Amino acid sequence: MKPAFALTIGIQPRGGEFGNGDEDNLNREGHHKDGDGDLAGEVICAIIRSLVKGGPSAVRRCRAFCASLEAMCESSMDKDRYGHESAANEAVENLDALIKTEE
Repeated sequence: MKPAFALTIGIQPRGGEFGNGDEDNLNREGHHKDGDGDLAGEVICAIIRSLVKGGPSAVRRCRAFCASLEAMCESSMDKDRYGHESAANEAVENLDALIKTEE
């Protein structure tokens, strides 16, 4: 067996402390110190709350939202600008209907 040698050096990140959960200070871990959170996370949580509280009707609204996202993708692949805009408007309406039921 050959002898092994290891050297480990710990350097404190700029402006932070060890153990703050963001060792590279790039905020990729999704930890928000100001409490604002991210919009995508808030929307997902609202959808989950709606599904839990709304039952089968919320599931139908969620499926309608997913279908409008699928239509948006298809129209984008087809380079159909009008269809893309129409599907995007439908997605907004379906998401709004889904989240409003959660309140």
